[in-house]
Amino acid sequence: MIRLEGKLATHVGNVREVNQDRGLAKVNLFAVADGMGGHRGGEVAAALTISVLEGSAEELSPGDMSRLAQEANELVYERSEEDELLGMGTTLVAIGLHNNQSIEVINIGDSRCYWLRDGYLAQVTRDHSFVEDLLEHNEISAQEALNHPKRNIITRALGIGPEVEVDTFTLNVKAGDRFLMCSDGLTDEVSENEIVEILTSNEDLDTAAQQLVDRALVNGGKDNVTTLVVDVCDSDAPVKGAEVEEPAELNDTTDLEIRSTEVEEITTESKAIVAERAGLGAAIKQPKIRLLLGVCIFGAFSLLFLSLRSYSQNNWFLEEDSSGFVAVYRGRPGGFLWFEPSKKSVTSVEVDSLQPTALVQLEESDSFDSSESARNYAMSLETVEIESRAEQVESPTRTIISLESSS
Repeated sequence: MIRLEGKLATHVGNVREVNQDRGLAKVNLFAVADGMGGHRGGEVAAALTISVLEGSAEELSPGDMSRLAQEANELVYERSEEDELLGMGTTLVAIGLHNNQSIEVINIGDSRCYWLRDGYLAQVTRDHSFVEDLLEHNEISAQEALNHPKRNIITRALGIGPEVEVDTFTLNVKAGDRFLMCSDGLTDEVSENEIVEILTSNEDLDTAAQQLVDRALVNGGKDNVTTLVVDVCDSDAPVKGAEVEEPAELNDTTDLEIRSTEVEEITTESKAIVAERAGLGAAIKQPKIRLLLGVCIFGAFSLLFLSLRSYSQNNWFLEEDSSGFVAVYRGRPGGFLWFEPSKKSVTSVEVDSLQPTALVQLEESDSFDSSESARNYAMSLETVEIESRAEQVESPTRTIISLESSS
């Protein structure tokens, strides 16, 4: 049995004047919403979304998270009909605990959830963004994505349409696992290596969450930044710190405001959804740099293997088989490394019937570029045999005629 403990940290950033995000830290439910749209629409959209989650039951069942997201979407969509709130929306990333056993993660938009285990960080969620779609189709590189002019465009948001598609992941976790939910104000400024460093070097939740925010501010802080660090604990273990604070009452200036992304363009239709990442269990992904290195090494060895295999198989030769006939083999005589030659066909040429000249030609025969050319050469050895016999017959006859002529 497990329980969750989490702490939130947020800052308006070094450029923005308003913090448009909201966060939630309940006993079994933790969330970050990144609002967008209008003078105050983003604040309202994020606050309405968090209010729906805040009013949920303490005990969550599978499917409750998606249902709550749909309820929040309907509420925000209805309010967005008001003139001053027209077009408002919000991202949402949340994790909930089911029956004190498993974790469910949902996300809409580009706010992220990371999973840390034994020093390895995995991004659970997939960004619903224009740049992410370009990356998935290999149209831009990861480096180009960092400064892409349309990196703020998301392809899915809560409250933009009457319904919303929700990505859901169910994870089998254990005590000692740590989760990070954050707005893109963090991921735009802080690398994954820096995130791992801070999460692994600070056991205290408050300290870890605050240091992540501080690092984002030092690195630029061009946007609002919010972090929510959640630990998976044994249900019998003592609480690490003070009890999880309930969020402040819903209003437009709450201290729990988290930052939002100002979006240039939003489309209500989702792009291709990433393959489900549920059931990661103990198989935590390596950091991206290690994964990339592994792929490169694997690719290099695969290319070397295929090259050696091609070299060993692009050759045919002739050799006597166990039945005493000349056979066509593919490969290198005697084998090459771990690639052994294979018999492809047996000719009608019997080795014992060949004349010495033909045997020499068989032994000295080199490689052939095809099975057909090797087989034709084998058949030509019979011609050598016939010609040799003809010479043996004709030569004595000529001698006899010569003797008779002289008599």
